[in-house]
Amino acid sequence: MPAQTDHHSRRTATPPRLKIVCPMYFDVESFCKLHDAIHVSLDGFVDTNRDASAGQGASADRFPIGSIEFFLVDDSAGRDPSVESLDPLADVTVIRPPFNLGHQRAIVYGLRSLKSTMNPDDVIVTMDADGEDRPEDLPAMVTALLQQPHDLWRVCVAQRTRRRERLSFKALYLGFRLIFRMLTGLEIRSGNFAAYRGLYARQVLPHPSFDLCYSSSLVALNPDVVKVPCPRGDRYAGESRMGTQKLLSHGVHMLMPFADRIAIRSLAFFSLTAALVVAILAMMAVSGVLGWFDMPAWAGWLLAASGFGSGLALVNFLVLFSGYAQTTAISFQRIDPSAGT
Repeated sequence: MPAQTDHHSRRTATPPRLKIVCPMYFDVESFCKLHDAIHVSLDGFVDTNRDASAGQGASADRFPIGSIEFFLVDDSAGRDPSVESLDPLADVTVIRPPFNLGHQRAIVYGLRSLKSTMNPDDVIVTMDADGEDRPEDLPAMVTALLQQPHDLWRVCVAQRTRRRERLSFKALYLGFRLIFRMLTGLEIRSGNFAAYRGLYARQVLPHPSFDLCYSSSLVALNPDVVKVPCPRGDRYAGESRMGTQKLLSHGVHMLMPFADRIAIRSLAFFSLTAALVVAILAMMAVSGVLGWFDMPAWAGWLLAASGFGSGLALVNFLVLFSGYAQTTAISFQRIDPSAGT
């Protein structure tokens, strides 16, 4: 009991460290602008000498941060020579994966690389390095997280309120949101911009869902996630390398952590359509025997289509369920305490 009390007093006496993890792919110019803008946005938050609990008493909407550290995941795997220009920045650490992972997997790689150095109280923020996750929204994210200073399992994500994109992208994104809602029953308007504590990162990041998609796993594993309204910003420099094919691939990956939900909805659709087919068959049989009325010709086609849809839903359920069960079992082996024995 005394040990717990000492830990609690240390936690409230020292402001937490802020660790910002950004994936980057040949975009050093944008990251440099992001780095400077974040320091400007958090001016007044960083205070290495002030007691954290005193800071909360002084202002209900501003919380002190002990230090700011940047961890840049160079997804070029060392092929971008301009990354060396970041060496003079003392608060920036570059993490190089062995090969290009894509921005979602790069975030997870960076976070898992830092896991052993995280304190339970640390504030972990993930955001894109190109400026589309706005530095001026970072204080709101940190404040929302630290409003419950003793809740180390709290997770905050950016809820997109506005997007400045070309019309074709907006149409695709709207279609994806509708499909996502139909398949999962959830509305998702968040990206990589998220904040949580070091304890959460250390405990939850080994979950196999993060191997599939980082952003949707945060929502899939946290039904009570806190959503902070944040408009999407403009890129600082260059052009986005996220083409239509990569966007579609990202959309598919976002659905993967919800495979169990999709399987359940597929089973429900199969059950409903199967019941409808049986009811129509029974009605046709009774009508044929009693001569109540003649079924129209199109009824047979409707019946066939319903049966096909029902069978397709059943196959979808079986494939998703078996795939989800198998991949989950394999992924969980690495966190099984008996795996190393």
